[in-house]
Amino acid sequence: MNLSPKQNEVRQVIFENKLSVCAILESHVADQNLEKMCKYVFSHWDWVSNAMTCNKGTRIIVGWNHNDVDVTVIHQDPQVIHTRVWLKADRKEFFCSFIYAHNKYTQRRPLWNGLCLHKSYIRNRPWCLLGDFNASLFAGDTSTGSSVLDITMREFKECVESIEVMDVQRTGLQFTWNQKPKGKDGILKKLDRVMANLEFQDSYVGAHAVFKPYRISDHSPSVLTIPSLVKVKPKPFKFYNVTILNERFKEVVSEGWLKHVSRFYMFRVVKKLKGLKKPIRKLIYDKGNLHANVIRLRDNLDRLQTDLDKDPSNVSLREDEAATVIAFNEALVIKEKFLKQKAKIAWLKEGDSNSAYFHKAIKSRISRSRIDVVTDAEGVVFQNDNLRNSFILPL
Repeated sequence: MNLSPKQNEVRQVIFENKLSVCAILESHVADQNLEKMCKYVFSHWDWVSNAMTCNKGTRIIVGWNHNDVDVTVIHQDPQVIHTRVWLKADRKEFFCSFIYAHNKYTQRRPLWNGLCLHKSYIRNRPWCLLGDFNASLFAGDTSTGSSVLDITMREFKECVESIEVMDVQRTGLQFTWNQKPKGKDGILKKLDRVMANLEFQDSYVGAHAVFKPYRISDHSPSVLTIPSLVKVKPKPFKFYNVTILNERFKEVVSEGWLKHVSRFYMFRVVKKLKGLKKPIRKLIYDKGNLHANVIRLRDNLDRLQTDLDKDPSNVSLREDEAATVIAFNEALVIKEKFLKQKAKIAWLKEGDSNSAYFHKAIKSRISRSRIDVVTDAEGVVFQNDNLRNSFILPL
């Protein structure tokens, strides 16, 4: 990450893939350069690192888009950052551990023990683990095809079985780490993994990992894709009364009502009403944004009246100004009727639900009808505590 090309590669992975959370592993960024680098790479995102727990440089940096997710750090050490991720759109949570294991297997043992301890904290909640484990899990995880099960693989396998996680479905590269080829001595291994427990895979059906080409790095970027449960629904049809002011309204309704529909009468009525939704929507769409129209006509009117003030004898400007005044008044009327109906819809929706909006509206009406100041026939002003004296007749 001390080289600009690598920083650009990370930015490309983040923004081209439209990620919500991103972890940078093995960054080696010095503490004094950390904030500057993260501001460049993550832009407006929030971020956190485990620099305080590392002896030299920064090993893990996690950034997230606060518009999509909330990320809370539960624990961190030199090899892992444990987080809780809250998906705002789906209103669901899962726990995620970002891992960058040490190169030596003896120094990885605290990581394996820590994961087993964290498993007791997770219990039966969704949990996934992403990162560079610096150890192979299976014999086929190396291009040389070695079948030797050494102590490194055995300890890693025991940890995976203890915390009860497995690889999520994946696509892309099989071998995620490459030792730059030197003749016939180049080695490819699978050291990076995306793993999850059964609760995660049950809660987020369809979640899968993509391992992309490593390009100028020695590790493959991995992307965990979690399909959103929230489906964008089309807005329900609403008929706004201002639509009848459109000069083409009667024509559109007549065309729709004259269409031939067979079967019984009630079905014909419902079918024709549904068929009118699209053309009526188009009428509203063709008129443009009601608020923007008012602003546009107001600006045009200001400009025309300013020009007319400079050239009062200009007949063309006078005609344009008169036409714009008429159009501006019509736009104001339409906007006012639209807002009145919208306010009435909100009142009908919220009024009977005994909501905070309902009570605020009631308080607002009471305050508007309250009498705070009274002036009698002689011009004497009564207010505050003296207000009741204006209604008391002298004996």
